[in-house]
Amino acid sequence: MSNLQDLNSQLPSSGGKCDTPRSVERYLEITVISSTVKQHPESLPNPQTLHVAVAFGNVIQMVDATTAEESTTWNKTVRFVLEAGKADDIAKFTISLYLKKGEESNLLGQTTEDPSQYDKDAEITKVFSDTQSSIKFRVGSTRPSIFALIIGVDQYSCEDIPDLIGAVNDAKDMEDLLINDFNVPRSNVFVLHNKDATRQNILDSIQTHLLRNTCIEQGDAMIIFFAGHGNRVAAPEGWFSSDGEIETICPHDESMKDRDDEPIPGIPDRTINDLTRRLAETKGNNITLIFDSCHCGGIARTGDIEDDHPDDLKYTPRSFPNPCPINNTVDSTIWGRNFEPRGAFIKLPAGFRHEDMASHVLLAACKPTQTAHETLAGNLTRGYFSSQLIPKLRELCRRSVDISYLQLMNQVPSYRQQTPQCHGRNKECLLFTLGVPTKSKHYCRLKPSIPAKPNDAFLEVDFGTMHGVVRGTEFLVVHGPTREHIGKLIAKKVCAKRSLLIYPSDTPEFHIPEDAEARIWNWNSKAFTLDVSTDAEDVKNHILSLHIEHFLRIIDKNLDPHIFISVDEDRKYKIERLPGFFLDTDIKGGKEGLTDTPSVALSAIGHFRYHLQRSQITNSSLSADTLIEMKLFQLKSLAIVANNLTVKNLFDTKYHANLQADDAEEYGLCIQNKSQSDLFVYIFYFDPADYSIQAWYLPPSHNVDPPLACNACMSLGYGANGGDPFSFCLDAGENAGTGFIKVFVSTKYVDMSSLAQLSPFGSSSQVPRDSMTLEAESSGKTLKWASLIAKITVEDLSETAR
Repeated sequence: MSNLQDLNSQLPSSGGKCDTPRSVERYLEITVISSTVKQHPESLPNPQTLHVAVAFGNVIQMVDATTAEESTTWNKTVRFVLEAGKADDIAKFTISLYLKKGEESNLLGQTTEDPSQYDKDAEITKVFSDTQSSIKFRVGSTRPSIFALIIGVDQYSCEDIPDLIGAVNDAKDMEDLLINDFNVPRSNVFVLHNKDATRQNILDSIQTHLLRNTCIEQGDAMIIFFAGHGNRVAAPEGWFSSDGEIETICPHDESMKDRDDEPIPGIPDRTINDLTRRLAETKGNNITLIFDSCHCGGIARTGDIEDDHPDDLKYTPRSFPNPCPINNTVDSTIWGRNFEPRGAFIKLPAGFRHEDMASHVLLAACKPTQTAHETLAGNLTRGYFSSQLIPKLRELCRRSVDISYLQLMNQVPSYRQQTPQCHGRNKECLLFTLGVPTKSKHYCRLKPSIPAKPNDAFLEVDFGTMHGVVRGTEFLVVHGPTREHIGKLIAKKVCAKRSLLIYPSDTPEFHIPEDAEARIWNWNSKAFTLDVSTDAEDVKNHILSLHIEHFLRIIDKNLDPHIFISVDEDRKYKIERLPGFFLDTDIKGGKEGLTDTPSVALSAIGHFRYHLQRSQITNSSLSADTLIEMKLFQLKSLAIVANNLTVKNLFDTKYHANLQADDAEEYGLCIQNKSQSDLFVYIFYFDPADYSIQAWYLPPSHNVDPPLACNACMSLGYGANGGDPFSFCLDAGENAGTGFIKVFVSTKYVDMSSLAQLSPFGSSSQVPRDSMTLEAESSGKTLKWASLIAKITVEDLSETAR
């Protein structure tokens, strides 16, 4: 354990050279899939075995890829170390797949690959069709270095704050996990316990051990762990908060007098958030906050003992009454600095810049309105959250299991009114990395439904009217590691968040395995159909050969098509948007794009148009106009507080805002709930210039409370928890641009992440969309939903633009 006094001896000064050796190991991960061998290998006296060999340079490595399970298809993942000490410049390698029996070896397939031709961590599939075998491989690197600040506070100086018992135990266990299981060097872990965990020491340690630590490189993992009291206090005058309160973590010396004889307050969420934003800007946004304290879902462990737990365990809340109030200038030297907003903002022609908590992922013990508890875990008192989370992390580490933050938190059990939370734009990244799990973003699992009548045999999928599904939408059914197509189903009954699927009347029934998946193949909606025109016969023939007629039809140009396609001198497909594409013809900005993959681009364009212009189904929805009101405000600075809002709402009565392009101006949204129901909110930005759809705000997960309470408002771009402001700017050469903000609201949680997509004209040839999580329809009233669209037009009115 380190104390603050020897901090300077451990860490290099700002700008100094870090002498800590850094070792990066590049590896090749291969998944072998083969149905060539039908026998169980252990059942034979001379069994057949699968082997995979990798040759690179003068080195050849071979690994037995035989699976132990009896199956007609073998599927196993193996890993080869290619080179240690270098992160890049791996030469070409050859992968060979062999079937061996005794001394005999038969080559099932071989491929030579150049990793420089693929994106980092991209998964590549090679099929050896003659031998019913295939491989998936990717070149990856070892996890980045981990640096951690671990804080545990049991003892509080103020007599009015009850001491805890288990917070330091939590901190010690977290330290042990990182050092002994994750093999983090001790010099990378800085610890503050009890009297060392003063307010000033905590803030100084974040800056000295993390922000100014020259050993930390871009992409390294940074962890801040806090166990102790947390609280909610009244928001100071001028600090916007939707419920009038902010969250704090409580240092050892809270409520004691400082040198100016003023009470020492807790550390507010605003201060923590701004420090992590600065950290993300300088070191990268691979940042994890783990808070085992009360009310930390927004960001206490009380003194009363609850005796009614069925196992006779004592559960002590971690909070206390009458916390020290916060004044409106506290930590202004931190959050008042003029630094760039957090995360990597995506520049849009209409200029929106916003990332919803892109600087870090927060793993919290409970919701903002809940309390975190201490409990007996064996012979030790522990925070309930830490006692569940840390052993799970230790188990996953020892089993070398890659898991995302969200997947991890779904495995951490709740207790009574303590529901663990996972927040942040990167919550689906792999733990302590920025790598995304290698899973499909297009498919979701089929599951049997409970039949209303004995002869009703339906399959259920978690796509519904809120996702754009209508009666008759076709789903493609796939199975197995290679996702072999096995048939189609159609939606017979469609609810807000799920659909019941049946076999088409003109298709014979087929067997659907238990682990089958489905993806939307044909929306079966006229609103989704793209009308395309071209003057070139070869272009027309190529489009017809793509077999995308389920969402596209080719028509004559005089029939008002949506898209015109031609081929430029470099043989790239030029896609031009025509006036009939939008119902609103007054759209400013880019209209053209080039692509090598017209099927991908056209699918993304159709996805964009359909989800922008579709509306909710009347008989299962609410009225957006009577439900919510959205306002756009001009802000005055990044360190925005409530009284910086201009009085004027920039939207007119038709939700259209005309703005002047100015990079220096900052804006924020306010969404007012006019209903008597708490609502979940989903905010997307549709960019007509490149057909990207960005998720500006999504509820963190199904186990959070609705973020927009009845008769309350929710901020985006300002306020204590509203994230960064966004700006409006134009690309070079553009003098005008248009963008759309589309807001969905619902009375129950729905995973809406599948709407988001990248631009089909970017560097990637794929347009990933998030997968749907499988959440059972909760009991109670029928889910209701509504949507609202706002249009932003930005124009450059300066003399130079004329």
